[in-house]
Order: sequence, then structure tokens, then C-alpha cells
Amino acid sequence: MGSLSVWMLLLAPVTTLAIPLTPEDYRTQDVSGQFWHISDLHLDYSYHLTDDRTKVCLSSKGAKASSPGIFGDFMCDSPYGLILSSIQYIKTSGQKVDFMIWTGDSPPHVPVNQLSTKMVIDVIGNMTSTIRSLLPDMLVFPALGNHDYWPQVFFYYLVESQLTLPLSILR
Repeated sequence: MGSLSVWMLLLAPVTTLAIPLTPEDYRTQDVSGQFWHISDLHLDYSYHLTDDRTKVCLSSKGAKASSPGIFGDFMCDSPYGLILSSIQYIKTSGQKVDFMIWTGDSPPHVPVNQLSTKMVIDVIGNMTSTIRSLLPDMLVFPALGNHDYWPQVFFYYLVESQLTLPLSILR
């Protein structure tokens, strides 16, 4: 059970103070609110309990799961049950929040041959459906993370290629 602390980031409501556009706005109104921030869900759709601890999840890449349980294992990304439990907690917590920020990274860290564009889209769609169905009145601001596209190495190539031309012009 000690490995559950890895997912504490899913459960913390955050208070923020909105920054006004001008100093005059700041003096005339108190603009503040609370929000939930969820990030790095990394749904491992392959997670399951089995006697062979090297096959509990694809995200462990063959390493032995140390203490697999219904809410996951330290060596694995999040099983759906853990994510569902976290979103249900947000729903039933009684916390009065104004909105949610969801900063992506929903697909798992699995071997390259176990992921595709369709799977990435399906995982993001699954997380979107889960959040919408359990929190239908919650205002959600989603942002894509570095794992929310395929192939994942494409991002690094794209950034490098986009920087190469401007940097060569500056030389």
C-alpha cells in the first residue's frame, strides 16, 4: 500500500489568485478561486493482477511489479480503477471549486510497438468521457502533455526542426 503515494498529485485542490489586467482592477475587486489540477494520469490499459509479476502491466516493460493491487503498483502506470477512484473522490469530496485544469499526459509509458495514434486518441477520449460523465458541471481547461501525441519522439524532432532555421538566421 505504500506505493499509493505516487498518485497523490491527483487529489489536491489548489487555491489561486487571479492576476488583474491593471493595478486599478486589483484595488477594486477581490478575484480569487479554487480549482482542481489533474495531470499525468498515464492510464495503463493493460494493468491486471496475475501471478507472473513481470506481466502485470506493459508500462513496467517486463520489470517485476513489487506489490500489485487493485489501485496499481509502483512499477506500473495508473490502472483505470485508480483514475476512476480519484475522479469519484473529486466528485464526492464536497470541495467547492470553480474549475479544473487537466494538463494531459494521459497515455501510458508502454513499449513503442504497444502504442499508436489511435490508442493515444482512445486513451484521451476515455479520460475525457470519464471526467465529463462524473463531473458534468465542472468547467475543465485541458492542455496536451508531451505524451498526448504519436509518435512521441515526433515532438522532439518538430521542436528541433522548428528551432534550427531561426537559430541559423541569427548566426
